[in-house]
Amino acid sequence: MDIIIGIVVGIMAAWLGYQLFWSKSTSTTDLTNEATAEASKEESLKLQRDNDSLKNRIRELTSQLESQQHNSQFESQLESRLEELQKENEASLRSRQELEEKIGRLSADLSRKGEEIESLNADLNKKEEKIGKLKGDLNSVEKEASLSGDELTQKLRKKLSQLEDENEDLEDDLDKAEKKAKELKRQLVENEEQLHAEKKAHKATQEKCQQAENDLEASQQKVHSKEGALTFVQGILQAKTREATGNAAKIEQKIYELEGFVMEEFADAIKLIYSKEAAPDVYNCGTQLYYLWRAKRLKSWLYKKRAVAFVGEFSAGKTSIVNRLLSPDNLEEAKLPVSAKATTAIPTYIAGGPKENYGYVDQGGNIHSLEKTFFEKTDKSVLGELKGLGNLIKYYVMEYNNPQLDGFSILDTPGFDSNDPEDKTRTQEVINECDALFWVIDINAGELNQSSVNTIRESLGEVPLYVIINKIDTKPNVQEHEAVREKVRQTLENNGIGYCDILFFTERDPKYLQNLLNVIHQTPKSEASEQFLPWMRAEIKDCEEWLKERQKSLDDSNKEITQSLEYWSEELKKTQSDLVWHCGNVMKIPSFTQHIFSSDNYEMSTEQYREFSHLLDKIKEKCKRGGILSENIEYNQNTLKNLVENEQLREQHRARFKQFKAMKKRFTELTKELN
Repeated sequence: MDIIIGIVVGIMAAWLGYQLFWSKSTSTTDLTNEATAEASKEESLKLQRDNDSLKNRIRELTSQLESQQHNSQFESQLESRLEELQKENEASLRSRQELEEKIGRLSADLSRKGEEIESLNADLNKKEEKIGKLKGDLNSVEKEASLSGDELTQKLRKKLSQLEDENEDLEDDLDKAEKKAKELKRQLVENEEQLHAEKKAHKATQEKCQQAENDLEASQQKVHSKEGALTFVQGILQAKTREATGNAAKIEQKIYELEGFVMEEFADAIKLIYSKEAAPDVYNCGTQLYYLWRAKRLKSWLYKKRAVAFVGEFSAGKTSIVNRLLSPDNLEEAKLPVSAKATTAIPTYIAGGPKENYGYVDQGGNIHSLEKTFFEKTDKSVLGELKGLGNLIKYYVMEYNNPQLDGFSILDTPGFDSNDPEDKTRTQEVINECDALFWVIDINAGELNQSSVNTIRESLGEVPLYVIINKIDTKPNVQEHEAVREKVRQTLENNGIGYCDILFFTERDPKYLQNLLNVIHQTPKSEASEQFLPWMRAEIKDCEEWLKERQKSLDDSNKEITQSLEYWSEELKKTQSDLVWHCGNVMKIPSFTQHIFSSDNYEMSTEQYREFSHLLDKIKEKCKRGGILSENIEYNQNTLKNLVENEQLREQHRARFKQFKAMKKRFTELTKELN
């Protein structure tokens, strides 16, 4: 009886274990199939969305390409890029179709596996029915327990044999089911790996598309910059030269007439007065001073004003200082009538005037008018497309009504730290016109960097230098301020750089602004550009005095020569009178004697002969070479020659003086309204 109970319990345990295993396996398989189907569905939807997005982007790229048809080279490049994108898209579509087909096949496989699992479930149900029958048989066994021992043992052995056979069949089915489950898991892993690879390929396609977008955007930006540069150059070339009107036009005309005067009339006068060696130096000095003077006299933003330049190291706060100078009473007030991007792209003079005026000065010094809108469009991206801009533009000029600019002009510059060598050249040329240079550094930098030191040493020339230590409000400790100033001072002195002062500044404290304004207004104006007219007047005065002295000298010489001629004429007359007297006495000594038997002749006594000989010796002495008569004649001839030469010099000098007076009169007329 104990044996039967043990067998029955073992059969029941085997049945329960089998039931639990297949229940779990079926549940896991169903969940795996559902998750795989759901993931496949979501991935398919995502690929569809990505494909739609890619199509939309291609349509956008196509639209953008059509808008760029004016640039054939750019259109060709973009069309080529679009064809590549279309090919990549077609490849992506083919890949997507293949993935969808694979997903379809996997779905079909999953469906078949589901059917197989259902078949296995049906088999399990049959087994359950058999187990139910076994339970019934067990009950039968219990009922038959009252049978004889031999019969019972025989029946139980037969049942046990049947159960063992059935158990073996179930174990075989279980092995097959496990193998199928493993195969399904392997296929699922393969599908997931394939799906991951497809995602990676799709991501790569998206990245290529994004890169194409970036390339297109960069190309569009480049085209925009080139178009802007072309428009900029056209505007510059078409800008009209600003013509002066009214009294300003008359003054401008006289200034240019003065150039011809210096080149011709003044040059001719110099040649007549100075020696060949000295005349070129005087002429060159006059022409140089004239051009320096004219350079400022024709510029309303420089004439009779102090011009100060501001150059700043990177992020030193140069713009904030300029803005505070333009609007000292209100930190929040609009400072300039235009954006500051133009003033930081090209050197720009900011000056006061009755109304807004914008223009540029070319290399010849002529100013051309520009529209405000054109001025505002100037920026680094446009200028970056242009090479040789310095051949067109020297600097910008912006004039507008601002009482703070009374008496001085501000030169705002792109600085020397730009990567563009033209920026450095333009800045260097323009600051040489200024009366002072303010070099701005940030106190947080702690020093004047070596790049700035090199630039100042190489490019500053004779322009007075001030260093501004800005943003001192960021370091409230006064000792730190002084430490930075001392370090800057040592750097300048160690590099042999002269400077006028080292100033502190913060836009938050009005006293530093007032100190800067005081320094600007006390800055002496450059003398070189103001020396022309005083130099010309002094030179004309010196020349006139020299001409007068020369005239007096020639007149005095003429008087002396005339007196000398009169003296030697008298001496010649005296000698002639002596000779005439001696000749008369000689002629009186021989006496005419008539003879009867011989010819008549002149006769003299021995005493008379001696007297006659003595008189002839005197005449001979006076008339011989080197004698008094010869000397008198020679002196008279030389004196007369000197008189003629002096008279010629006087005549030439009178003509020279007349030419000089005409030149002086012309200079006075030209400069009458130019003081």
